[in-house]
Amino acid sequence: MSEEDIRQGINLFEMQRLKQLLCDAEDKSYQYAAHGWNQWWKLAASVCLLLGLSYWMINQPEDAVAVADKYYQHYPNVINPATRSAHIRHRDDLSVAMQAYEAGDYHMAIRLLNAYATRPAYTFYLALCYYETGQQAEAIARFEQVKTQQSSGFYEANLWEAILWEAILWYQALAYLKTHQVQQAKSNLTLLTATNNPYQKKALALMQALD
Repeated sequence: MSEEDIRQGINLFEMQRLKQLLCDAEDKSYQYAAHGWNQWWKLAASVCLLLGLSYWMINQPEDAVAVADKYYQHYPNVINPATRSAHIRHRDDLSVAMQAYEAGDYHMAIRLLNAYATRPAYTFYLALCYYETGQQAEAIARFEQVKTQQSSGFYEANLWEAILWEAILWYQALAYLKTHQVQQAKSNLTLLTATNNPYQKKALALMQALD
């Protein structure tokens, strides 16, 4: 074999080795690029998923019970039987009942007020006591009862004036929410948003929180 043949053989071998090195480098580069793209797509998909979940959570309506708890405020005692005219029968019992309501002893208030559930003013406070003790079905029924009751006599009419009709709708709406009856609550809230009253703005805000 001549020297020229040997030189050509070496050159061919080197060319083949260089070609293989280039092919290997290209394969590694492709694999790296593909791996990089895969990692990028995984990251992008994760970000999109997180953004989507965040948007969904932000735009979800609040839990009905949580909303009711958020908007509930203790209704003050605007009736003090002890200061009313002496012709009221069992004035002491009514006074004790309202004092129990103010003190948060709702079970005692329920026991005493049940004897006066024919009067709308006391039925209203009885409903509030049931609400406070977690007896929402009974509270809803009592609020509904107040709606159908009529004031009897001058003193009872004055008591009725002291209790806003809108308050009945408002607190019954909250009781509906506590029992997940959202549509019934919205019916009450719609009535409250239709007129100028102390609960109008709250009703509007509550409606937005539920949508």
